[in-house]
Amino acid sequence: MMAELGEDVDADVRGHDGETLNELEARHAEEGEQLARRAEMMRARVPKKDRVGRARVQEEVDELMRSLRLRHADERKQLGVEAAPATVLPADAARTEQTPLSPQSREPSKAQKRKLKKKAQQEEMERRLEEDKAAARALPNEKQAEADTLCKKLEPLGLTLHAIPPDGNCLFASVADQLVRNASSSSDLDPALLNANSSAASAALRRIVADHMLAHQDDFAPFLDTDVPFQTCCEQIRDEPNCWGGQLEIKALAEALAARIEVFAADLPLVVSEPPQDTPVKRTIRLSYHRKMYGLGEHYNSVVPESASASNKVIASPVRDCFTLGSDGAAHVADRKAALVSMSRFTL
Repeated sequence: MMAELGEDVDADVRGHDGETLNELEARHAEEGEQLARRAEMMRARVPKKDRVGRARVQEEVDELMRSLRLRHADERKQLGVEAAPATVLPADAARTEQTPLSPQSREPSKAQKRKLKKKAQQEEMERRLEEDKAAARALPNEKQAEADTLCKKLEPLGLTLHAIPPDGNCLFASVADQLVRNASSSSDLDPALLNANSSAASAALRRIVADHMLAHQDDFAPFLDTDVPFQTCCEQIRDEPNCWGGQLEIKALAEALAARIEVFAADLPLVVSEPPQDTPVKRTIRLSYHRKMYGLGEHYNSVVPESASASNKVIASPVRDCFTLGSDGAAHVADRKAALVSMSRFTL
């Protein structure tokens, strides 16, 4: 096939000696068009699905085009024309029309467009998320600010914080921790309150609070901001281990335990609750009150002397080294683990 096409083209160009440059270029253009038509006919003879056959034909066409260009260049050189014409032979155009589009030049399908759109949306979402995170990091850390302020209040007094798990029982667990730490001044109390197991001590404190409030209903009922009956509230305090305690429960504890209870807070002055004037104070209990420490809401911790925490394990927490865990014996291991877990949510 290649020989047949080559012979036809050669026959067309015989006997053209003495041509001018314009005549030469016109003949070259005509020969290029002839080759393009012949190449198209050669491709048409091979089925489109016959990739091997079409590739073989294309190789033959490429070789014919190369031979034609070489001969044209030689003929132009004989006329003293060094530069080759800038025009593309029609055979090149014919080949280009038959060449499949590359993957980069094809129009994306609908599925590809949807995929690209989804990818762009995902990238935009991730970009906005990173912007939000950066903006959040730039905002003041309320937890850190509260902790720093509270630590500055406690440091001049030689005090620090002992972490209590945020399980809804923090007030009673903090008071129980204080009683155990000051056992020498607690000999008049029920031994259940000095139990190293903070859960048992907290349960005993809840019973004391509920009984005291029921016995002095007129002193407490007017201050309950709820539609729940007073007796039901007292039963909840006594029976539900996660029932949160607040200022009313602190008042009841101060009166029932004959204790001066001091509550330190970052944004409040020292709040002191004491027993009635005719009842001597037998012990001092120090607590800390936090608004921002946990996402669950308000929280109480135990306040202890710095000297008491010298041999304790310090928790890396957002309140610098202000939080410590007690080392009151093996019975406090569970509480220490719970505190560590709760504090591990913070990062420096």
